[in-house]
Amino acid sequence: MKNKIFLVPLLLVLLCGCSIGPEGSSVDPSEPTHVHTFSSDYTSDEEYHWHASTCGHDVVKDKAPHVWSEPSYAYDIDHDGWYQRTCGVCLK
Repeated sequence: MKNKIFLVPLLLVLLCGCSIGPEGSSVDPSEPTHVHTFSSDYTSDEEYHWHASTCGHDVVKDKAPHVWSEPSYAYDIDHDGWYQRTCGVCLK
């Protein structure tokens, strides 16, 4: 008897053509999906570099830690012996 009680609602759903799941969602499949666009130049901070979006959305692509080069020493009047490192990927 228990099995019949479970099967009746299931059969009604199937016979009515009601859909359960993503097909019944409010997303229109005919609407084109947005494709993000990104700058070819890197944006960076102290630790990471990435390609920022140019489409107005707050998304990034290829975010990764800097890959530091060996220090190259340069004469600086304020910081004698101060060295600079550059990232081999974003060159910052």
